[in-house]
Amino acid sequence: MVLVENWMPPSRENWELIVWGFQWFPLVTIIQWVQPWYGAGKTSSDSRLNLPGKVAWITMELPGLLTMLYIMYALPAEVGLKELPWENKLMAGLYVIHYINRAIIGPLISPSMSPIHILVWLAAIAFQITNATSLGCYFAGYGPITRADWKPISGNPYVNGARIETRNDDILSRSCY
Repeated sequence: MVLVENWMPPSRENWELIVWGFQWFPLVTIIQWVQPWYGAGKTSSDSRLNLPGKVAWITMELPGLLTMLYIMYALPAEVGLKELPWENKLMAGLYVIHYINRAIIGPLISPSMSPIHILVWLAAIAFQITNATSLGCYFAGYGPITRADWKPISGNPYVNGARIETRNDDILSRSCY
């Protein structure tokens, strides 16, 4: 089921263009050095363009999760794959688990979240869709498509990253109590 012809899910050529453009994202972060808003909404200044913290966080993070799920569902058939290797499903599943925690559980258990400026919210949505499209297409058919294509890798980087992020989230949320 194609939502937007050649774009959602993207054709291989459009996916390669998205990935090429996304490699320049670190340059965009320079804006964060000079702008007064912060992604976690902890120190948002007063503005009529601020959105309620929890609602803004959930709605700016969910597009990544939904994009990944949609691409994993739609792209394999578009590229003629009947079955993806379990490794592809595992990687996409880890992404989904991460974003269920980040987009839904985290904000709901947080005692409070400061308002988030609408420009930060829009930028986060753009990032989420681009990131999920880049990774989702890789996992769903434009990356390794057989078990033999997967080079032996360790799950250790993911496990350590998830452990460190969870610990840091816990430490940071303690300051809210």
